[in-house]
Amino acid sequence: MAMNRLIRLAYPDLVFKEVMQPLKDIIDSGRLTKGPKTEEFEKIARRYLKVRHAIAVSSGTAALHLAFLSLGIGPGDEVIVPDFTFPATANAVELCGAKAVLADIDPESLNIDPVSIVRNITHKTRAISPVHQFGNPADMGRILDIAKKYHLYVVEDAACALGAKYKNAMCGTMGDMGCFSFHPRKIISTGEGGLIVTNDSKLDARCRQLREHGILEKKGKKVFEGLGLNYRISEISACLGIAGMNKIEKTIKNRIYMAERFRDILCRIRGISVLPKVIEEGNRCVNQSFIVFVNKSINIFDLISFLNSKKIEAAIGSIALHTQPYYAGKYHLKNKDFKNSLLAYKRSIALPFHHKITERDFIYIARALENYLNSQGG
Repeated sequence: MAMNRLIRLAYPDLVFKEVMQPLKDIIDSGRLTKGPKTEEFEKIARRYLKVRHAIAVSSGTAALHLAFLSLGIGPGDEVIVPDFTFPATANAVELCGAKAVLADIDPESLNIDPVSIVRNITHKTRAISPVHQFGNPADMGRILDIAKKYHLYVVEDAACALGAKYKNAMCGTMGDMGCFSFHPRKIISTGEGGLIVTNDSKLDARCRQLREHGILEKKGKKVFEGLGLNYRISEISACLGIAGMNKIEKTIKNRIYMAERFRDILCRIRGISVLPKVIEEGNRCVNQSFIVFVNKSINIFDLISFLNSKKIEAAIGSIALHTQPYYAGKYHLKNKDFKNSLLAYKRSIALPFHHKITERDFIYIARALENYLNSQGG
């Protein structure tokens, strides 16, 4: 069974006919930023997530950066983040001049381990930033209890988790602030884009000021009251976001169904397992990525190269930050403190998973995996 086309790792769920006229209207208006589409996008997001405030920004990283800045986090402060995550989570902390303190993960959920959070709390700790990895809800009950006990902020990195639920609560809405990404690999895409949500009016105002160069409106005048950044989202991106939000529940339902079918096919193969696992009954994982763990005797980079040769686009699951030159060099971190994160980094891969994928593709991918594992004695 040969494949005559590339099976893409990800593919944004956008249909041109859904956005053609709105995009034409935006271009004809000449107003490409900070306009009515941005306001509409924020309004739809507020309603869907059931929050008081939503601030659309230029990326998920921008959302995290503004969230930490709005809380006054800076030099001398520490924020606890998971070691197994895309670097943006920790980088946003470091860009504020604070220290990103890395914590190990739970080996099954792949989310930050609450026990490791407590071990890393010091008198300098100001916040915890749990990541809902791959759209799987973190253990927010225990995390919020820890934050309350130690008087810490919680900034949820829900970049992969739009529509995911911890019990009956939307991921990103349980902490002081939540941050989302609309990169092409996320649940909905705006090309590049992000969102901050909060129920705190002061934090909302601060984020909006920081998003637009530190400007405040006073008596019809724009006053630069402090330093700020240009993290605005474009009207074109907001238009794509509106199209995605209008069908998000359909998108999530389809992803859950497809993940179950893919899991059924792959569970027959010896030498791999499908993660992450949902740890709380009633949680909803939105399957932003489809992750498999391979037998420890298999080199995942060789496996990824093999899959690519078979026209199957694959990638590592995520990164163990303590192994990367910046964090390893700055903080002299050791593998023994991040056993679960290191294991996840060395053994997990992301397989193609998106709305265009078919069951025939799943079967082809499964056969390729099985053939490789058999050839390696896996």
